[in-house]
Amino acid sequence: MRLILYLALIVSILCGLGNYLPRFEFVAHLQPWILAGITAMCVIAILKRYWVVSSLLLITTLYHVAFTASYISLHSLFPRDTSKDHGLPFRVLQFNINADNGRFDDLATAMEHAEADLMVICEANVHILGRLDHLHSTYPYRIEVARWPNDSILGVSGTILWSKYPFVHSNPLTLKEGNVQACHAVVEIEGQKVSIYAVHLLAPRTEAQIGDRDAGTHELAELLASDPEPNAMIIGDLNQSVWTPAARKLIKTARLQSILKGRMFMSTWPGSIYPFGIAIDHILYRGSMSCIGTGTLDGIGSDHRMLVAEMILTTPSKETTAP
Repeated sequence: MRLILYLALIVSILCGLGNYLPRFEFVAHLQPWILAGITAMCVIAILKRYWVVSSLLLITTLYHVAFTASYISLHSLFPRDTSKDHGLPFRVLQFNINADNGRFDDLATAMEHAEADLMVICEANVHILGRLDHLHSTYPYRIEVARWPNDSILGVSGTILWSKYPFVHSNPLTLKEGNVQACHAVVEIEGQKVSIYAVHLLAPRTEAQIGDRDAGTHELAELLASDPEPNAMIIGDLNQSVWTPAARKLIKTARLQSILKGRMFMSTWPGSIYPFGIAIDHILYRGSMSCIGTGTLDGIGSDHRMLVAEMILTTPSKETTAP
């Protein structure tokens, strides 16, 4: 038993290192589960009166509690007071559809039933888009880009941003590091502008790809930091959890919040082991917005689950805007 407790301690320490060093980020992705496990191990060690290992486990437990404190919310355990939800509600859907997904009709039906106002799909291709043609009338404002520059979404997978709300303007973006294309659009929601970045960063399969993904993450942070719109969102598959060094810097630099606050055990990948797994698909936001509900839906042939968020965009009050 002591050996198991010491192994748990080692994993906990590696997770702590992964919060700051990309080399150990594969452990950091499991932060919520490690927090739950290390807390249980600490209790067991105390009950067994293994004072040395229990003291060490208690120290690491306190570290993980402090590190995840902003994502822990007891309010999420109780019903919300919806009477305080004033503003414009809108629903966001984010989904890595998997370019090899062949369940076109089922996917189209599920996405239609999701009734999202904004939809970001990663790894879309010509076959998938062809089966979603009937949704064009529902989402008249669209921007679609191939994953790589100088290529066509017809030949490879790409990222799409579809909206029920009009675009003030839209443009493709190329993240220089990693050479990945993304979508950007300023969307007008009932008179208020929201700057939206739809992106699918590189998968970190090699050390070089981790570096490119992190460089793309830093570039996103700079774009958001210089974006003049106070209301902004990043929606997409960032191929990392919020616990990695690059993601934490992005959230801090761009003054973003994650819809995972109070819901840190929610996972989107791999969908085959749901509800376990990690959240590498994200909806990040800032400004006069708040997330009042979130969840995931079956990925239907994809290794990711659909990520859905219920958002509220606060309308400016006449009293505060008057000169």
